[in-house]
Amino acid sequence: MSDRSWKIFITFVALIVLSALVFSAIQSRTSFKALVLDQMGESQEIRSIHLMKEFHELDDLGIKITDRKTINMIMNVFADIKLRVSDSDSPIGEASYRMYIHPKNGPTFSVLFNDQNLMRIDNSISIHKKYSWTYEVVNDFDLAIIQDIYK
Repeated sequence: MSDRSWKIFITFVALIVLSALVFSAIQSRTSFKALVLDQMGESQEIRSIHLMKEFHELDDLGIKITDRKTINMIMNVFADIKLRVSDSDSPIGEASYRMYIHPKNGPTFSVLFNDQNLMRIDNSISIHKKYSWTYEVVNDFDLAIIQDIYK
């Protein structure tokens, strides 16, 4: 092969590697909105939210929230969360919470999150790979609102 052919070949390989890296970076980012709210649909109404500490006392069954104003406040806190795939383990620990989102129709969502900005979201009817990853919250997330509701 001539020098020119090697340069074209190396350029081609470099472009393939670069495009794979860009694709991987794009796939590793998502949002709470994409994983939960978009899956429910815009017209979907949330029937209730069940909030509990992950390691709770046996007699502590958590809080069931049915008040529309409180549900909207909680969903507004979570709606703008941006997520990135994390290598960390699932966010289970003393300061972790689990939130079940029950819409009137469709899948139930389980959101496990902690004070270290780690989050895992499960969808009751989807086995898409994005529901098997642990995410790191990359923008501001005020856990104090959830802690105040739970008190």
